[in-house]
Amino acid sequence: MKKSQRILDYKADLIKRIEYSLDGQLATVHIPWDDIKEYSDEYNPNVLILEEMRLVENVAVAIAIKTYPDGKVTGKIRTDSKAPIADKIAGYFGGGGHPFAAGFRTYDLNYEETVAELVPLVHRLLTEES
Repeated sequence: MKKSQRILDYKADLIKRIEYSLDGQLATVHIPWDDIKEYSDEYNPNVLILEEMRLVENVAVAIAIKTYPDGKVTGKIRTDSKAPIADKIAGYFGGGGHPFAAGFRTYDLNYEETVAELVPLVHRLLTEES
């Protein structure tokens, strides 16, 4: 579980990049290809940040989104016990998993388009869960 100082500095950068939507219920972070190339051999960026995001007060859904040069976009999703919808979010994008942890991969949308579809989708699913 030990991390190098370099990885801890990178984690601080990731934390600063977290974006909150839906009154703080949705937390997303973008992990671009340059980050993947630079850090993945030492520590998976998703693993580094996702639980921290999920544990922020009011966050029901945390999603780390990676983008690749071939157009692939992947999302790793974690939800809290009050919003067991990770599988539904992933399923919308052709992925799968279970209600609290799921993922997806798409070549059909870029990062901005993915987030533009995620926000209303998560809003709708959270409203249905209430």
